[in-house]
Amino acid sequence: MPVAPRRVRPRRWGFTAVELMTTIVIIGALAAITLPRLDLERFDVDNAAQGIGTTLLTAQREAVVRQHNVLVIFDTIAGTVRTVWDANNNELADGTEKSRAIQLPERVKFGRPSSIAARPGASAAMSAMLQVGSKPTLIFTRAGSADRAAYMYVTVSRALINPTYAKNTRFIEIARATGRPNWWRLKGGVWERSF
Repeated sequence: MPVAPRRVRPRRWGFTAVELMTTIVIIGALAAITLPRLDLERFDVDNAAQGIGTTLLTAQREAVVRQHNVLVIFDTIAGTVRTVWDANNNELADGTEKSRAIQLPERVKFGRPSSIAARPGASAAMSAMLQVGSKPTLIFTRAGSADRAAYMYVTVSRALINPTYAKNTRFIEIARATGRPNWWRLKGGVWERSF
């Protein structure tokens, strides 16, 4: 009598519950170690500084390309930077003119914490900019230059209250002749060029 061949069950590919639980525990332990060290506020303030710088560069380029002034209005209370294409060159944000705004991240504000020194060589303040509707405004002309040299600080909200977070402050300087922004960061109590 012939012997019937043994049926071999096909091998199943996958993970056991124990393997999955072990992996989840390891990922959880790594997250518990690394997440407290992750400084999300630093990323927010870097993002804001780069966003403002990009807005300034775009405004400068648009002024040259379109051959009319472009206003950059800083709403320090609402935390927005608004670009207005001033087609009639009247240095006002008319309701009919094209505009675009960017919002700073929620944790980021305009301002310099009192616990840190101003950047040496800062020659103009945001308050010295032209005021359009009580908001500091920078104007880029058709030649690509800014109407004045200016600078501003962006920092995290907590840095304005607690000096421990002052390291998360950035300085943006706009050269009048070229209209180009330069970024600075505070490192070890000293301002260094960034980006």
